[in-house]
Amino acid sequence: MALAVDYTGGTAVGTLFRGYPLVGVHPQKDEEGASVWATCLTVRYHLPSSSHLILVAEISEEQQRRICRRFLAGSTVLEKIAVSLQGDGIEVATAEVVIFAKQSQKIRPALAGAEPHPLFTHKLKASARLIAALRALESERADPLIRDPYARVAAEAHGMLLAERFLSASPQLLPMVAARTRHCDELLKGIEGLEQVVLLGAGLDMRPFRLHLPRTITFFEVDFPAMLVERERVVSTLALDTRCERVGVGLDLELEDLADALRSAGLDPSKKTLFVSEGTSMYLDAEANGRTLRAVAQLMGNPGSRLWIDHVQAHLFARRMEWPAVDSFLDSMERLGEPFVFGVPDSGEWLGAFGLTVEANECALRWFPELHQEDQVYPLYRYVVASSEAGRS
Repeated sequence: MALAVDYTGGTAVGTLFRGYPLVGVHPQKDEEGASVWATCLTVRYHLPSSSHLILVAEISEEQQRRICRRFLAGSTVLEKIAVSLQGDGIEVATAEVVIFAKQSQKIRPALAGAEPHPLFTHKLKASARLIAALRALESERADPLIRDPYARVAAEAHGMLLAERFLSASPQLLPMVAARTRHCDELLKGIEGLEQVVLLGAGLDMRPFRLHLPRTITFFEVDFPAMLVERERVVSTLALDTRCERVGVGLDLELEDLADALRSAGLDPSKKTLFVSEGTSMYLDAEANGRTLRAVAQLMGNPGSRLWIDHVQAHLFARRMEWPAVDSFLDSMERLGEPFVFGVPDSGEWLGAFGLTVEANECALRWFPELHQEDQVYPLYRYVVASSEAGRS
């Protein structure tokens, strides 16, 4: 009954924000959505009832004006909504729920170093747990492409539930994540004399622990400070003893300078380094991606340094209405609140603009030949390895 009150109050408030899709309910095409949550509620029971319930939430005109004024101004809405619970035409309970609402774009940090909103942190954790859950599911197959013994613990129940929900709509995601993980793992283990690894958007990536790499390698784990705190919490629960040195680098790729942050953290551009940008490029706009790639190219001073990056092709968006599989995949990402916003026509041209040369360019079909060849999503999601022209000169 409490959950029904939560949904009824949230829906009542959400209907006031015309033109703003609700996160978790409607597909999110951009950051113009509305985040709506119940912060607390009380239910007072008047009569016993086992009948179906009808819940009614009424918002006065004065409340409506106040809620809309604050929301449209970008301010936080905290409003108490009264809900009536009726069974067989009789009011059996009454409730009050305090609803939080805010524009999604106002939840994201606007300044470097700013304290993130708890909902933004929640979104980061949810995304990282989802990917960990997909790695766990792949690891538990009879003949897995990857083995990540820590993934299920990292995902927790939240991540496993997200994965179940997501895969019911977009089954392509599991092979895509499994293949990209294998592709990157092979590169990482195959670079002789590797000294540094930079994980851009480290999330709950367990490569420093599960690949048994030489102790001489230093991992620079780049992510939002709040995500790095969560990462350390998970690592502490696993009681792991990494063979590699780990350095946390907390920053927002959209607001802060990656090259300066990595140098300050101790990265040496002259050492052989692998930069890993996994599951990041499609969520950043062209400008943020450009800044990141310029910084990476700048730091690839060793001729043996490499960049591993995944990206979607621009055709993914162009084919949305033509190919049902593409439409379903993008729609699922948007409903999760993780819309893809960036793709490129050609990997080589895109990276070449930043002084990077493509050495490998593949998709999930290499490892999963049994996948239906007519599923158009897989070829539009690429895993690319690149070297730096500056490093080779």
